Amino acid sequence: NSHENYERLTTRSYERFHYLDFKGLNVDNSARYLEKIKWKIDYYSLSPKSQEKLWYEGAFIYIKNNKREWLNLLTLKAADYLRPWLHPFYYPKKYVLASVFINVPIFLFGLMGLIMAFKRERLREGAVLFILYFLASIIVHSLYVSNTRYRFVYIDPYHYIFASYAFISLLKRRAVK
Repeated sequence: NSHENYERLTTRSYERFHYLDFKGLNVDNSARYLEKIKWKIDYYSLSPKSQEKLWYEGAFIYIKNNKREWLNLLTLKAADYLRPWLHPFYYPKKYVLASVFINVPIFLFGLMGLIMAFKRERLREGAVLFILYFLASIIVHSLYVSNTRYRFVYIDPYHYIFASYAFISLLKRRAVK
């Protein structure tokens, strides 16, 4: 089932664009843009670099004319980047649920550990650096390609450190009582 979804979304079909439009964003403009430039030029005979240049030009024109929609898209991409579970469209329900049960507690402990580190003067500088790094990572990935697999590499190792810090601190507090 997930393989069929992957195949369907990697084709040039309009179904791909309609799936991408699920949050009310008008991604059909991409398909219309491609249709428009195919009539003006022999698009498929262009080099990949030339095709990329056309897409960038079209994107900047689109962003200039649709600022609110572009900001909505960036917000959705940031949310997708931060999502602590597998995407239900691509994976079976049992994998999605397993990822929820594994990752959500780690996210909560990580947030708790970050807050605890921020409160301790000795660790505050590290917590602030992580927050800045985290925000920069969200911004960079939201502008280009947003996917949780990039977060796994850039953010999650640090997130696990803060989750461990919170977990160990809670265990120490319990042992003291």
